[in-house]
Parts: sequence; C-alpha cells; structure tokens
Amino acid sequence: MSTSKTAKATGQQEPQAEAPAYVLPYTLAAVAVADLSAHPRNVRQVIEFEPGFLDSLTEDGVLLPLLATQDLDTPEALRVIDGHRRLAGAIEVGLTTVPVLIARDVEAGRQFLAMLQTSIYKQNLTAIEEAAALFSANEEGLSWAKLTKTAGRKRVEAAKKYAKVNSKTRATVAATDYTGSLEELAGLGEFADDEEATARLVTAIKNGGFRHQIERERRMQQSRNESAKERDALIKAGVRIISEPTKKAAHVYNLRTPDGQSIGEEAHKACPGHVAYYRSIYSRAEILCEDFRAHGHVDGWARPARMGPQTEAQDRAERRNIRAGNQAQDAAEVVRREWLTEHLSGKLADKQIEALARFAAEAYLTSPTPIAGGMSVAPARLKNLAGMLNISLPNLSGMEERDQIKEINKALAQAAASVPAKRLPVLQFAAVAEAYENEFKRDTWRTDADHRHDWNEARRHHARVWLRFLASQGYTLSDIEQTIVDGTDYHGLTDAADAAALAELFEFYKEEERKLAEEKEKRAAKEAAAKAAREAKAAEQGSAQDDDEDDEDEFEDEELDEDDTE
Repeated sequence: MSTSKTAKATGQQEPQAEAPAYVLPYTLAAVAVADLSAHPRNVRQVIEFEPGFLDSLTEDGVLLPLLATQDLDTPEALRVIDGHRRLAGAIEVGLTTVPVLIARDVEAGRQFLAMLQTSIYKQNLTAIEEAAALFSANEEGLSWAKLTKTAGRKRVEAAKKYAKVNSKTRATVAATDYTGSLEELAGLGEFADDEEATARLVTAIKNGGFRHQIERERRMQQSRNESAKERDALIKAGVRIISEPTKKAAHVYNLRTPDGQSIGEEAHKACPGHVAYYRSIYSRAEILCEDFRAHGHVDGWARPARMGPQTEAQDRAERRNIRAGNQAQDAAEVVRREWLTEHLSGKLADKQIEALARFAAEAYLTSPTPIAGGMSVAPARLKNLAGMLNISLPNLSGMEERDQIKEINKALAQAAASVPAKRLPVLQFAAVAEAYENEFKRDTWRTDADHRHDWNEARRHHARVWLRFLASQGYTLSDIEQTIVDGTDYHGLTDAADAAALAELFEFYKEEERKLAEEKEKRAAKEAAAKAAREAKAAEQGSAQDDDEDDEDEFEDEELDEDDTE
C-alpha cells in the first residue's frame, strides 16, 4: 500500500516533500531602472555591447527579465544578480522600466552561484539558426526594416543574401556542423546561380576551409568576368576563337621565323592562322597559330637543359600551375589577414596572450629575416599594421610619404598609450605579425625550376614557422599553405592531362635533385680524399725532414765527442 493510501486510511496528514534549498520563490514585475543596483561584486568585470545591441533595446526594450534579489531588511532595494549588461544597456538608451524576476533574501553564496549558472550554460544560436529565425519572422509579416533595427544591419543583410540560396542547398548546409558566422555563410548567396561553385563551397563547409574556398571562388568569378571581357574584345578585333586546337597548332610565343627571329603576338596578328583558345571559362586567352608550318613558321620551343620542363606539355602544365598557385596564394593571404584582425581584436584568454607574447619576444630576441627585413617604415606596411589592430587613420590621400608615416605612427603611438596593460602584448605581436606577412612573398609557395634554390627554401622556412604558429592559435590552413608547412609541391590543376604532366615534371625535378646530391656527395668525397692525400704527403715529407735533422744532430754530437777526446 502506498504512503498516500496509508495516510488516508489512518487519518494521518500526508507529509509534504520538503522543497530543495535552491528552489526560490520568484515574483515577476516591471521595475523602475532607478530602483535597481548592480551587484557590487559582479563576477563579469567587463561589460561590452556588441553592434546592434543598444539599437535592439531602443526598438524593443529588454525582453529577457533580469534576476534580482530583495533583502528582507530593505525591501525597496533590488540588487541585480543576472542581467548586468541588460541593465547597463537600459541605462545607456534611457529605458525607465525593465522586467525583473525578484527572488527574496538569496544568501550571498547562492548569488554568486546564480551568476555562474546563468552564464556558463548559455548556448548561442548558430548562423543557420539565426538565418532561420529571421526568415520566419519576415514570413510572418515583420519587415526587413524592423528586423534590421532589432538584429542589426549586417546580420539582416547577410540573411537576405543567404536567402538567395535554394532550399536544397540550405538543407544540406543545415545538416553540417558549420560553426561560422552568418556573414560568412551569406557568401553562398553570392554564387546562388553557380551550381559548381555552390557544390565546392558546401564541400568546404563539410570538410573545413570554407573561408579559403569562398575567397578562391570570388577570385575565380573575377577571372571568369575578365575572361569574358577579353573574349568580347578579341571577337570585336576580328580574332577567331577556336574550341580545341589541333596538333598543327602552336603557341605564338614559341614561334620563330625561318632565320630564328622571334615573331611576337603583335606581328602575328597579320597571319591567317592567328587564333585564340580558352581552356576554361576562367582562363585567359592562349594565342596560337592554327597551322604554324603551313604559314611558314618554325617551332622555336627548345628543351631546356637540366632542371627545366622536358616536354611542352610539362612546360604548359607548370605555367598553369603557377597561375593557379598564385591565385590560391592571393586568396589565402586575404583570409589570413582577416583572421589575424578578428583574432587580435577579439577577447583573448590569458594563455592566448601569453602565446602571442612569447612568439613576439623570441622574434625580437633572435631577429630572424622577417624581423630584420620586414620591419620597414613604408606607409603600406604601417597601414596594414593599423588595419590589423582596427586603428582608425586620418585621410592620408595627397600627403607626402614622410607625412603619411608621421600620421600613421602618431595613431599607433596613441593606441599604445591608451590600451589596457593586458593588451600591450597584442600590439607587440601585431608588429611582428605584420613583419612576417610583409616578408611572405607571393611566390614563396613555388617549387618549380626557378624556385628550387636555397634562397627560396629559406623564405619557405620562415613562412613555415609563421603558419605553424597561426595554426596552433586556431587558424585553418588553406591547401597551398599546408604544402608550405609540409614542404611539398603544390598541385593546383584540375585538368587530368595537365595534372599528370605536372606530376611527371615534379618527379623529374626530384630525380635531378637526387642526382645532383649524389654528384655533390661524390665531389665532396673526392675533395676529402684529395685533402687527406695532401695531408698524408705533407706529413710524410715532414717526417723525412725530421729524420734528416736527427741525422745531422747525431753527426754533430759525434764531432763534439771526438773533440773532447783530443
């Protein structure tokens, strides 16, 4: 028989379960802001307003009630436990009342526990959830203008761009673990009409590297637009565009006259075989002679000696890979600099600041090439440094270079004088970061014949140190940056024939390097043997000379003995 039934049968009163000590009686009320006071020992030491927060309070007021405690001795005094940012924002925009959950006489220890509990378990909406909320609000009749006042212009504009993406793609993205911002995700809307680009971006969302991929897509789109303009210009100029060259065709830059003179593109325009060929919608025109032998030209392409492309297919693949790699490197630099700016302007934990400080300290103490050569006072570098730290600069247009430097340094000095002491290491690191970026040249990634030298390997070493550090701080390396870190060759070609030719060429380079290393080792061994022989001969000659000197000493001793006898 249950306890309840037993109690009823015996006429005894059923015991009531005692409420846990942490369950508090709450009262919800609209309270005058003037009657609220911030907790004197609030654990949140810095109160910051994100963009749009104050506008949201102005438009809709405080929606989520604050949590406050009411002392029994002074019932008119309400002390805020949770909601200090909302309270500060309400005071800032001039609200007179805010909703408050009032808990009576909360003991001091539980006040701090409440501060902890209401903060550590908060989970922000993902970018996809933010977009869904804005879409739904708009569908239910709220205008984008109203939503802008509440959610902020950037967020709403990003959602509107993302809205251009078809529902199938949005569903695919929603099934991923995407954790980026809505502003980033809005980039998909830029390519809503390009199924191939969208597919690549969705793949990047699934596998990581979305920011790098979208920057590459933007550059590819730019290349496609430039290619289309170039194509139109060629057609207007009367140049025929062919769909596929035959084996009779050759690139104009390879052609010579029978007596060995270079022809050149401008002179070749008068040739009936002057045509243009586009390998893809993203590429620039390749100017060819459709049948160079029939038009009296000679193929002047000569196979370079040692450590150069061995076939025309390899030469063509290498040039295309260089173009693809330069494009990838340019995109990676944009993303890397954006990440640095975001990282350094965000909230950094003590361990993160310590890591920045240690990297900067080692750089200043050891002065590697990026520091020794990259700490220039050129306006471009100083502008980049100010931009990395989100430091506003005056209008520098029309100024002499020295005056620009003066104004930028003034702004940098003011920043150094005004930031909290805790953020000084961030400024010091930024100077080092800009030096490394300044020395990170566009062709550092290259490992073709012109760059397989010690001077470029030294640059790659410094880039490798820099990229590894950034990766340790949370930066996601792009494919081309990963090849620098791994010390491998970059393969950026999608055409199967080109990719195969490039792979063969890189294998040839490695084989040639192996042969050169063997030759160097043999020469070193030969030189060492010759040196050892010379040293042995010198030692032998020295020993013979010592024997002669000993014989002379013995002869002199004998003569002295004879003189003594006489």
